[in-house]
Amino acid sequence: KISSWEYDKIESFLLNHFDNLSTDNVIAFVSYKPDKRTKLYKFLSKHSKIKLKEYKAFTEKKLINYLKETFNLSDTLSSYVISKLWTNLFYIHNELWKILKIYNKITKELIDKYVVVNIEQNSFSLLDNLQNPDNAIKIIDNLHHNQEDFFKILWLLYWNLKNIVLILEQKNLWKNPKDISSILWIHPFVVWKIYKKYNFTEIFEKMFKKLIDLDYKIKTWKIDYKLSYLYLKKVILDCNESK
Repeated sequence: KISSWEYDKIESFLLNHFDNLSTDNVIAFVSYKPDKRTKLYKFLSKHSKIKLKEYKAFTEKKLINYLKETFNLSDTLSSYVISKLWTNLFYIHNELWKILKIYNKITKELIDKYVVVNIEQNSFSLLDNLQNPDNAIKIIDNLHHNQEDFFKILWLLYWNLKNIVLILEQKNLWKNPKDISSILWIHPFVVWKIYKKYNFTEIFEKMFKKLIDLDYKIKTWKIDYKLSYLYLKKVILDCNESK
């Protein structure tokens, strides 16, 4: 995402100089939800020398089909890959081709042995295991052992918690996953995963508030940054006290 000022600057340059650009140039415009009302979009769609194509993010079903065709995986194995790496196709490609550089076939055992789990997936797994403190603390220990930046983990937890609360709020209003994805501008895969898995918000809201408090105390030097992972474990245990 860029500021409106930066966007206006780019739009003005392209509108005024597009015909002077070499045909050897390839320009990719990336937007999760393109606004077809803008001058730039209308210009590109009507230009005689431009072949405009949109590449929409894969749904989970389409991604599974893609993995089956591209890497000769079964439905079960394709779903397993997504559960470990989510929908980032660039990351999935890198991890699976890494296996194929050594072996002729991808198996669950090879995925477990060689695939590096996405840090975003680790943060989601932490929330998946929020009501299972032993598993959640093991994930935190693993992140700490890998020397992951604590504030990056904290931001990912904020992002996931916010999505969970917002999606479950819409679910309680009887909205279906497709409508929720459109309303909240969240990837359909993320919406569907949360929609079918969770039915409660209290523990997530409780954790969100505790993480804000922890964030504040670390940044105001009331808690030593070196103890941040230890206090994150305490948040997990505190959230389970009322179970």
